[in-house]
Amino acid sequence: MAEFESRGPRSPDTVRVYLPHHTAHDLDAVARISRQVLERLGCPGCTSGFDIRFVELRDFVVDPDGLDIREIPGVPGY
Repeated sequence: MAEFESRGPRSPDTVRVYLPHHTAHDLDAVARISRQVLERLGCPGCTSGFDIRFVELRDFVVDPDGLDIREIPGVPGY
């Protein structure tokens, strides 16, 4: 999946969808997720003017107790 050129200020119609690595490379899963996002935005048949960006998760946080890691969405505010 291509990286997006900028993570600068976002417009009100920008929607980011954070995907785990295994999902980001599964076309059927991305299509299913896209349908769900469009339904939540109120127009299941089109993007309704929204700029929908799919971002592959590459950031992790460590649970201090069990030392397990989990993926987290990118930098807060982006």
